[in-house]
Amino acid sequence: MNTLPPPDPERCVSVRRDGERCGGARLDDVDVCWAHDPRLAEKRAEASRRGGRNSSKLIRLQKAMPPRLVPVFERLERAFEDVLAGRITARQATAAAAVARAMIATATAGELEQRVRDIEAARAGDKDAKGAS
Repeated sequence: MNTLPPPDPERCVSVRRDGERCGGARLDDVDVCWAHDPRLAEKRAEASRRGGRNSSKLIRLQKAMPPRLVPVFERLERAFEDVLAGRITARQATAAAAVARAMIATATAGELEQRVRDIEAARAGDKDAKGAS
């Protein structure tokens, strides 16, 4: 049988599934940590839900997406839901997706063109600075 050492007055007295003492820092008013305090069960559950939502692929996609494309994505998402609910046809959703692709391609081309212009301007500035020295 596993005998545990006496509890540390600064550490949680709960025993983990593996039979070892928790070791988490005690809360001020009880002898257990945040993870083992039954009064905080709902807060732990909410934190877990938030963590799960924030790590979802959709949330990561939205964070990586340029902010001005988020409304396009949201409209396509609504169109998808509308197809499944029978409010619009798959053909209508396909047409909306094609327009969105064209919009994104146009925006991407414009951004790339601007980046090339910025790089060329910076290089021209570097050449001017070198010629002046």
